[in-house]
Order: sequence, then C-alpha cells, then structure tokens
Amino acid sequence: MATRGLWGSIVALALAGCGGGGGTTDAAATPDTGPVVCGAAARPDLGTMVQNAQGLVVARDGTMYVTQPGGVGRRLPDGTLDTRWLSIAGTSTVAGLALDAANTTLFASALQRDATAPTLFRIDVASGAATPMVMGGFPLGLTVGADGMLYYTEVALGAVMRIAPTGGAATKITTSAITSPQGLAFEAAGTLIVAEGSPGIVLRLTLGPTGMETTRVSLAPLSAPTGVALDGLGRIYVASGFGHALIRMDADGTNQMTLSTTLEGGPQFFDFGHGALCGTDVFVAQGTVVRVQSDTAGAGVPWH
Repeated sequence: MATRGLWGSIVALALAGCGGGGGTTDAAATPDTGPVVCGAAARPDLGTMVQNAQGLVVARDGTMYVTQPGGVGRRLPDGTLDTRWLSIAGTSTVAGLALDAANTTLFASALQRDATAPTLFRIDVASGAATPMVMGGFPLGLTVGADGMLYYTEVALGAVMRIAPTGGAATKITTSAITSPQGLAFEAAGTLIVAEGSPGIVLRLTLGPTGMETTRVSLAPLSAPTGVALDGLGRIYVASGFGHALIRMDADGTNQMTLSTTLEGGPQFFDFGHGALCGTDVFVAQGTVVRVQSDTAGAGVPWH
C-alpha cells in the first residue's frame, strides 16, 4: 500500500473548471473521443483543504464522500463542503468507501491499531450514525455488487470477502490467497477485477452460481496497483501507488495508457463523476483529491 497517500499532510483539494482551460489534469489525459458528460455543477473549483484522503466515492447526485483521519468528509452538489462531516469514534484512519444502490448507506473500512476493534462500518447517510459490521482484520477496498452485497478486500487474510449490507457473518469468496489485495470492481458480466498489491498484478475473478471464485486470470503487471474502476466501454482503470499514475487498459489488459503520472501523494481509491459532476472525470484520492480527465464516462454501477 502506498503510505504517502495514507499518512500525507494537509493539502489543497483543487478541481478544475469545466471546459477547455485550467485545472489539475495532464496532457496525456486530454479527451480524444466520445462525448463529455457534465452535470449542472460540472467541474467546480472547490478551493479547500482535505487531510490524508485515501478513499473516495461519488453518489448518484454528485455528492462526493472523501475519507479523512478518523472520519469522512463530503461535498454536496450545491457546493457545501464539510470535511468533518462524520467522525468514527476510536478510528485513526478511514481507508475505503462504498455506497449502496439507494445511496442511503455508506460503508467504510478503517485501519485500527487495536486488533479487536471494529474495522468495517455501516453508516446511515441521513443521521451519520456508524454501526460496526466487522471486528478486527484489515478490510481495505470496498464495492457493492449487483446483488446488493458488500464486497471487500481483506489484507490480513489475502482474500475477497462478501457480507450483507445489514451486517452478519462475512464469507470468503476467493479460493486461494491474493497478496495484499487492494481495490476491486465488478465488470458488466459479473466478473470481479481485483488489484493485487504485491507482486503487482491486476486479476479477473469469475464467480460461480454460489458467489465463490471458480477461475482466476492475471491480466497485467503494474507497480503497486491500488484502486480499480471501469468505464462505459469496459476498460479498466487502475491506480499505481508506486508509479504515481492512473493507468487505463483494455478489458484483456492490453493497450495500457497512462492518463496521469503526477499523482505524487500515492494514488489510492477513486471514482468517476456523476450527477452534478462530469461523468468523464475521474476523482482520485491521493492525499489531495485530483481530477483526471478521461474520454468516456464511468461504467454503470449500483450507486450511480
């Protein structure tokens, strides 16, 4: 895991203005084909400060949730920003975030120094109440499947786990170890893309009728892959923690293209814009939050 993105200092959250000029993007990330899908708020310049952002998820209306030390901050579609929106008692670092399809429940993984402390939480968006779901372990990347279940990588077990959104027992769905599993994302066919942080491989898992892994394919080697997402063309986006880059590749792992090489905080997790935000923008948590421009909107996911 890229520690710079996890333990970095307070930094500016700079998101560029919509259209052709300005902003935090790279020349290699300039759109080349396809329509630009922008919501009403487009690409706002937030001009504010966040701390040690590692996880990020964008809600259907464009609300952006960002992990902060010991809690979660958010920016509403109307521009209201609260970096101290939610604190989770006893938690030093919040890592991954995910939303359910109704956008009423936020899930958060937490890094704890106490091995018996809660490490996975269910948060009611309306009240901000956080309820522990899992005690101990090292959950990290989170996503929600088409079945409504929460899937997460468990670093301590080297596995992908599944748990009901209301809590209960978690089930290991992988049949062999994944070393330092990081981000994960479902493809349209129901296959699961997982970043294996060490030695640095992007994996595709096929899940059987019972939800258990049946086959595994290595797609491409990358330097310390962390977050994973897909666009509407089925292309895979992966953050390279040690490479300080956001990489896009075809579904078979070929035609790799670097969209950004200036993610100096060590990119962690990310999401495409939606709702009031540009759907072709990728918002990357890397201590700061950086906007990287793509040419295609994100794939359909339950929370969008």
